[in-house]
Amino acid sequence: MVHTSPALCWHKLAQRKVEAAVTSATMTKQLATASIQHDSLRPSDFAFKAAIVFLLVVTFCGLALADDREICPKSASDDAVAACTRVITSGAFHGRDLAEHYVQRGNVFVRRREYDRAIQDYDQAIRLDPNNTSAYYNRGIAYNDKRDYDRAIQDYDQTIRLNPNDAAAYNNRGSVYHNIRDYDRAIQDYAQAVRVDPSHARAFRNLCAVYNEKGEYLRAVKECSEAIRINPNLTSAFNSRGISYRNLGDTDRAVQDYDQAIRLDPNNASAYYNRGLARGSNHDLAIADYSEAIRLDPNFARAFSGRATAYGKKGNYERAIADSDEFIRLEPSNSFAFNDRCWWRAVAGKAREALPDCEESLRLKPNDANALDSRGFVKLRLGDFNGAIADYNLALRLNPRLAESLYGRGLAKIRKGDNVGGNADVSAAKAIQSDVADEFARDGVMNGRK
Repeated sequence: MVHTSPALCWHKLAQRKVEAAVTSATMTKQLATASIQHDSLRPSDFAFKAAIVFLLVVTFCGLALADDREICPKSASDDAVAACTRVITSGAFHGRDLAEHYVQRGNVFVRRREYDRAIQDYDQAIRLDPNNTSAYYNRGIAYNDKRDYDRAIQDYDQTIRLNPNDAAAYNNRGSVYHNIRDYDRAIQDYAQAVRVDPSHARAFRNLCAVYNEKGEYLRAVKECSEAIRINPNLTSAFNSRGISYRNLGDTDRAVQDYDQAIRLDPNNASAYYNRGLARGSNHDLAIADYSEAIRLDPNFARAFSGRATAYGKKGNYERAIADSDEFIRLEPSNSFAFNDRCWWRAVAGKAREALPDCEESLRLKPNDANALDSRGFVKLRLGDFNGAIADYNLALRLNPRLAESLYGRGLAKIRKGDNVGGNADVSAAKAIQSDVADEFARDGVMNGRK
């Protein structure tokens, strides 16, 4: 086949009025419907036209450029970037058609997590075609992935201005609000997404997730159940509904949902982690689930924390401490990680080693009731009863129903000779948590003795 020069190629295509033949309102409407996906990149606004232009490019420009147009949008490889670049610089495309190819290369850069380069391409696409909804929508994804949430919202705003019935844009803007914990706005956007598109299963699932975070677990179950009705293969909906059931105390249903999530996606580390949380007192099964989550995702910090707790409750404190070490390695600025290790070191009889961990936890998150409770426990084990009482007082000021702090303070008072005050605290603690004395006994403290 003869390879025509790019400029002449474009001239011949223009002569045949290709653009007029393929940009009817009907095709544009069909594309808008077909390209709606939650949290995923969109092709250009002219994908239908692209298919026809591909045939014409083969006819008038040769296979080389046509092959590049095929390779460009299909992967995140270096070859895809090179192919996109050759198409952009070929001189064969102008205006909205050239904008299409900037969008496609931007999509490749997003897949490669090269967000700044992606944004540059979407910027150029918008300069060439200010009404290109895909460029705004995909740039919103890039900004969201960069955690530049204000700009992501602005891009979804513009997408919605250009197309007020864009369910995916509402859903994705809701996701941004969700990320910044503006739950009410997130709910508004997710709800608008399902009003526009009642079959948008992932938007229902997102409503479920945000209601979980608000503690409205019954409402969360309702939204996840609707997502599952629409799409019985939506793994994330089973995972989220399992969280709802676990928080409602229905661990059997929670485990059933996690089982189904794992059947649908055997590599879903989150589902294994959540099932581990739902195992209750079956620590061996919990450890197996946490271990599988870690195998699937070796950087899953919370899975190390969960497994540490399961090992600790089995009395295997050295393994609990080792997993807490991994939690700290993965998240060195996480106050809970240091609190975990403080606790397990204290329970293991290593109170002096534990104290610096509690101090670091409180440095990272001052006035945390749980960390103050842990430090009170460390001081109790060290025989610093005044210090223990002071920490338990602070913890109880923040959370008056913290049974462990009431019980620990009671033991410290008894050891100091204040039997009346100590017994009152112990009774109050048992009224809140009937097994608190057994818990302290397991942790090595009974009747105020180490």
